Amino acid sequence: MIALLLGLVGGIIGIVETVLNIAYGSGNTPSVNVHAIGAILFSVVGVVGSLLARKVPRVAGVVMLVGAVGGFILATFSFIPPGVLLLLAGLIAVFTSNDRKPSLDD
Repeated sequence: MIALLLGLVGGIIGIVETVLNIAYGSGNTPSVNVHAIGAILFSVVGVVGSLLARKVPRVAGVVMLVGAVGGFILATFSFIPPGVLLLLAGLIAVFTSNDRKPSLDD
């Protein structure tokens, strides 16, 4: 559950922050270029990974880690807040055991 929340918040912050950087021309991704579009795409990858966290946590963790690392590579300093959240969420999802018994609600 915590991986879902951290990943969702990190991805949404990444999308909003990059769109604001594009709109106001500030930050490290001031214009619409490969870095800005990549940061948005990797943020969306992080959101998708967070939505998978309850059903397949290890796969979701790997997807969130890919989103975090890709965002760090493309957007550098402007991706630090969402990247850290996605990185933590991915590590939590990968290394937390999900040994609960399946129920009828799943």
